[in-house]
Amino acid sequence: MLPCISKNHTVWNVQEMRPWLGHQLMMAQGFPKSMKLEFDPTDESIPKHIRDTISKRLKKRKVSDLDLKHMAGNTMTIPVMGILEVGQGAPNN
Repeated sequence: MLPCISKNHTVWNVQEMRPWLGHQLMMAQGFPKSMKLEFDPTDESIPKHIRDTISKRLKKRKVSDLDLKHMAGNTMTIPVMGILEVGQGAPNN
């Protein structure tokens, strides 16, 4: 059983005696273990307007664990991440 995931709550991994990682929080919400967390600006499968937005506006090439933790508790982010994941043709795990 998983409690509500929100920005202000910490889900604790009792066996490992530490908080859940951002990647684990996203997987608990249905994202695959093989989430794409790095951006390749030369990837032609990503539409040009999306590549430009990521490169110029976000100025990031990798999603950190802290980024994932913040996204996991944000109901506005989850649908966006889902669309990006589907767009990348991620396998179902």
